[in-house]
Amino acid sequence: MAGKLENKIALVTGASKGIGRATVELFAEHGAEVFCPARSIDKLEELKSSLEKKGAKIHIKQTDLGKPSDINELFRFISANAEHLDTVVNAAGTFKRGRIDQIAESDFDEIININLKAAYLICQHAIPLLLKSGNGTIVNISSLSGCFGLQKFDGFGPYDISKYGLWGLTEILDVELKEKNIRVNQISPSGVDTEMHYRAFGPESNPPLTPRDVARVVLYLASDESAPLSGENLRLFGK
Repeated sequence: MAGKLENKIALVTGASKGIGRATVELFAEHGAEVFCPARSIDKLEELKSSLEKKGAKIHIKQTDLGKPSDINELFRFISANAEHLDTVVNAAGTFKRGRIDQIAESDFDEIININLKAAYLICQHAIPLLLKSGNGTIVNISSLSGCFGLQKFDGFGPYDISKYGLWGLTEILDVELKEKNIRVNQISPSGVDTEMHYRAFGPESNPPLTPRDVARVVLYLASDESAPLSGENLRLFGK
């Protein structure tokens, strides 16, 4: 039986671990060719080797999303290896604890640059390639922390702000790209069993979601099954 992304080409940021890696693995299972940028080249090489043994086509590129020059180089790499993109998943993210009146400006900038500005730059570069597919999709991975009206946590302010901004980016891209046949949606999960979650909440916390849980929803939004859904923020509370 053909996969849900058979003959599709995807870009998944944060591909070396967590939600990004789970998404790459699931996309590969469903027939997608996947571009995988991340900072850890060792983890990317291990991922590539593992999936290529199963017949997947994987492209890896060491990339620091906090550096616009690295994003420029990433898209030169993509353009040299593919004529278009069908799906873009912004799964990369970072977290640093700090109250608004205490956090260093450099730490605040890093959070905004990775969680928000990088997603904006990725989308900006990707739109011409998505247009060539004729039926592109963008999926942004946010957080319940970036949803209005839900519980907030002391010291999460800069992270929350970056995720509020990502929701705004999602809504604006939906408006701007709908007539160009590019769908844009967002997923806002609760706690996910990732390294970043334990860094934020401590080793004794018990997150209700796995990266694979989130990846299944990403697959749904990237596939034709979710058409014509666009401009939505799917909140995942878990068990």
